[in-house]
Amino acid sequence: MTEYQLRETAALGNTLIETEGGMLMEETGIALAAVTIRTGKARAFANAFSKRYDCPPPDPRSAVTVRRQTIIASALDQVFIRRKGEPAGLMAQLEKDFSQSATVTDQSDGWVQLALTGIRSGDVLERLAMIDCSDQAFPVGSAARTVMEHCGVIIVREKHKPVEGKRYLLLTQRSSAETVLHAILGSPPFRE
Repeated sequence: MTEYQLRETAALGNTLIETEGGMLMEETGIALAAVTIRTGKARAFANAFSKRYDCPPPDPRSAVTVRRQTIIASALDQVFIRRKGEPAGLMAQLEKDFSQSATVTDQSDGWVQLALTGIRSGDVLERLAMIDCSDQAFPVGSAARTVMEHCGVIIVREKHKPVEGKRYLLLTQRSSAETVLHAILGSPPFRE
């Protein structure tokens, strides 16, 4: 009998594109899980969350980074939790922490994670996602679920390194990744 071995592949081939004013990079090796609060369990979830992370769950339209994990308010009664490493470790931790109050599903293979950085990165998002990316309207820790071209995208403003200018995390479904990539690369500063 023939033995097959599966291996993970990056949806966009580990895309890394740099230009003056911006950089786009596919982030791989990062586990992503959806944690959805069960009906009637919001208080139990909030207590379990506070016990695990020493803070309340993020408010709608926001994200927090705690214990090397980014927690994004992704929908009503749902958060996405991402951290470097294999999905199995994250899933085991979350299933243990939230077994009584939430349903946890691995989303690692279903979503593409892109880092958009640079002094002109906000220009891309303002043009394609039609959100105000000014520091006042969309400060670090902000999150938005929106549309880019015709594809659903979650955008998170992350803390940046001094050399990056600004930093955004973009999450889009794997089936939409090529379309989102095409839209970004057709926008300034990637295309002048």
